[in-house]
Amino acid sequence: MGRRPFNGGRWARATQLAAVMGLLSFLSAIPGPSPTVAARSASHLPDRLELGLAVAPPDVIDEPAPEVAAAPAAAPASAPAQGPAGPQSVMLIGDSMAYTAALGLAPRSGEWGFTVANEGIMGCGVVRGGPFRYFGAERDFEARCDAWPAAWQAALDRNRPDLVAIVVGRWELMDRVHDGRWTNVFDPAFAAYVEAEFDQAIALAASGGSRVAVFSTPYYQRGLTPSGGLFPEDDPARVDIVNALLRSAAARAGVPVVDVGGWLSPGGRYTPTLGGVKVRSDGVHLTRQAGDLLAPWLFPQLQVVGRPAPPPQPVPDSVA
Repeated sequence: MGRRPFNGGRWARATQLAAVMGLLSFLSAIPGPSPTVAARSASHLPDRLELGLAVAPPDVIDEPAPEVAAAPAAAPASAPAQGPAGPQSVMLIGDSMAYTAALGLAPRSGEWGFTVANEGIMGCGVVRGGPFRYFGAERDFEARCDAWPAAWQAALDRNRPDLVAIVVGRWELMDRVHDGRWTNVFDPAFAAYVEAEFDQAIALAASGGSRVAVFSTPYYQRGLTPSGGLFPEDDPARVDIVNALLRSAAARAGVPVVDVGGWLSPGGRYTPTLGGVKVRSDGVHLTRQAGDLLAPWLFPQLQVVGRPAPPPQPVPDSVA
């Protein structure tokens, strides 16, 4: 039988097919991301992106640092029996300290009959205006932070919590421009302004009928200056003033102060670890492991705060 004539088109198609198959084989050999890298990327995703009026911009200040390795969980305390109405809802609201605290507390809250709503707003306290100085740099203030009362009201309407826990104090520590001049909480006029903002925050939190608790703020150490000292906003004396203002506002409103700041700062000093567990991720925020230690101390106190007051007892008739 004679030889078949050469078919150029068939040869070209075969050559192209071989090239494609070779490329696919090459691509399939390239390794993908390792399980460790994938897990690390997933760990950076927040559990929730509801941060108030808007999602925080990429350059938001005080974003939580990457989490440390998981620490052994504290032994769970016995949970009380829940009433017929179900668990109490507690809403943590305020700045990024509220946000990171809620992340760690929520997984343990059911043991004490609570659900946790995380309404911390990254980058915003209750102080308004600016610019301000933070970590050695002057920064412009964000307009969304001026609108914190609207963000808080929206959070109250969205959650209708039984109890509101107010967690503020970090942003009130900075040097900032107020009434046209640089000032801070050592200035009595500025301290009075900050206290008035705390008054408004407590009144707003209670306006819908929720019970309210105020958390004290801890000591901080975001970093050290080039000379090895503290930045002004990390000065313990400023923290003491802000806590005094929080307590004064709470006392006027008749709401309790839960000394979370004292729990995080034993001995009256910044403490990054408690019981061998890292509780502060970056000198400011709480790690998620902190929630395992904080929950058994905190939730029993919130049970007392959130318990409805007993109805008034009738006064017996006087006996003649």
